Amino acid sequence: MATPASGDGVVGLLRETANGMAHLLSCHLKLLRLELLNDLTLAGRRATMLIGFGALTTIGYVLIALGIAASVQPVWGWAVTLLILGALHFCGGGVGVLVVIKQLKALELFEHSTHAASDSANALQKSERDNVPPGVDCAR
Repeated sequence: MATPASGDGVVGLLRETANGMAHLLSCHLKLLRLELLNDLTLAGRRATMLIGFGALTTIGYVLIALGIAASVQPVWGWAVTLLILGALHFCGGGVGVLVVIKQLKALELFEHSTHAASDSANALQKSERDNVPPGVDCAR
């Protein structure tokens, strides 16, 4: 027969476990929120710099292309000169787009949160296996 003290002990342990799990989940959510804010801030800064440098590069690019077209125009004519320059720029832009897409695919968002949650889950599973009384089969 169970004594009231042992019942309080089990209830206390359950309450403590529930509080610990709630605290762990709360910490994971705080980490996720901080990491999301950090990732978005970093991405915003990079996007702003990309737009600024992109505008500056576009202006220089147009001026260089016009200069090359004007200097080659007497030899090939406007049509051939513009087709060659357009093809070169199209190929260069395509390579640039492929490089950026590859970099975006390699970007790991929420890296720390994922690792922390995985570590917590592994620790909880290990603790659960270690606390099984002898002779109890808990195969899952």
